[in-house]
Amino acid sequence: MLITLFRRCYEIFERNPLAVSLTLGFLIRSLAAYSNYGPFAIDDYQNVIDPAFRLLMQGTKPEIPTLRFEILPQAFAYFMKPLYILGIKRADFLMSFAYGVMGLISLTQVVAIHRIGSLLLETKWRNAMTFFAATWWLAPIFTNSADISGPAYILITFAILYLIRAVPHQFGIGAAEDFAMTGKAFIGAGFYLSAAIFFRFSLGPLYFALAAWLLWVIPRGKKLRALLFFALGGALTAAIMVLLELSNKKLPFSTAIEFIKYNFAEHIQAQNYGSMPWYMYTAILAIFPLPILCFFFWYPMLTAARRFGGLTVLLLTFLVSHSAIAFKLERYVIPVLPILTIYLFKGLETFADQRWVRISYRVLLTVNVLLILPVALTMQQRAGVDGAIYAGTLEGERFVHRIDPWRWAYYGFNRKAPRFTNTVPEILGQAGAEKIEKFQVFRFMYFSAAELADFRAAGYECRLNRIFRPDFLERLSIRLNPAMNFRRNDTTVYGCRLKA
Repeated sequence: MLITLFRRCYEIFERNPLAVSLTLGFLIRSLAAYSNYGPFAIDDYQNVIDPAFRLLMQGTKPEIPTLRFEILPQAFAYFMKPLYILGIKRADFLMSFAYGVMGLISLTQVVAIHRIGSLLLETKWRNAMTFFAATWWLAPIFTNSADISGPAYILITFAILYLIRAVPHQFGIGAAEDFAMTGKAFIGAGFYLSAAIFFRFSLGPLYFALAAWLLWVIPRGKKLRALLFFALGGALTAAIMVLLELSNKKLPFSTAIEFIKYNFAEHIQAQNYGSMPWYMYTAILAIFPLPILCFFFWYPMLTAARRFGGLTVLLLTFLVSHSAIAFKLERYVIPVLPILTIYLFKGLETFADQRWVRISYRVLLTVNVLLILPVALTMQQRAGVDGAIYAGTLEGERFVHRIDPWRWAYYGFNRKAPRFTNTVPEILGQAGAEKIEKFQVFRFMYFSAAELADFRAAGYECRLNRIFRPDFLERLSIRLNPAMNFRRNDTTVYGCRLKA
């Protein structure tokens, strides 16, 4: 019975691989949006989500750093607006709805992957790559988010699609002597790659590295025309960027200049945000698509990397330019993951006659299916966000202790602001000066025995009332990179009152 049902489903998939993949991708990302209403990172909240909420609820013009574009919070506010018009004002519902819109938009990346597969792979492996892109367990973490790496991930995929169309002979499609330059394809490659850079300026070196590679591989007599079309694609993004800057009373290209100045000062002249090993990004990419299992895919993927020189130039340029900066975060690798996906399935196709490759691929599919639900149900920043929502509902005096004040939408814009403190003497000083008999403390982690003793010495008895813990994947990230992810750890609420 189950075997018959599986065969029937597979037959439907073979007839409609893209439609089935998009349907499954939509269901997975919708579930992820429903279960997640937290920011991927604090930057996303401060630079996109909070300004979007203030624009939506208070009509306040987005106030963001000069190295960011106002259009990002404006777009996010627009995504939340349909639900807001219906009278729904809760931050968690609005966030989930906006994430659902982001997840829906991200399905265009699956379409691009399917088209790339049609150019580079046999039908069986094209369908497999499409299915993987739609159901990859890790994807909802960044596709359903306000992180700027998500749109860059989509746009890089389209840039690859147009790059293959521009120089098909470099991807094993036809011979070099049959090369017929297509201006539209070069414009598309330049536009989509530069559009990815619009979202994440640190990808800028990829554009110039690809231009140099094109100059190297395009036949004589056609180099200049091809580069002009490629540059025209980049110029379209530049024009859009300048128009956005002028509409917000900024100088042309000032956003990119501020980004460069800020990162040079913070991450090169000084290392104010920490320093990670130079090989961190290489190590992260080396475990794609799964730790341990990745060992079985290294050789097939390296074989594909040698065949697809243009993609390898992009990947190596990313590694060199990003590894040179001391400050590193795991999410910065997201935009180049489509390259690894193409390597993986081209490698699988090349070595499909090898039994160990077939077994490894089946294990990958099985593990991927098992991880879909746990990851889709994982929420980013759960401990901090759920704690802030709960703290926002509390009556009376509230202290927020050792937590940065960046969660205003979750506390509630129209509620009395909590008091932010960093030390126990600060709490006791304010409570004693104002003779507060009862208050509650929302804090990061837990009070120590010594701190609770300080409260008792001042006449207050404090009890732990609530604990908010991170989800599974966040706990894993805390273990793997505690220096950057420990801030995602537990939050707690204590109730304190004067002893009789």
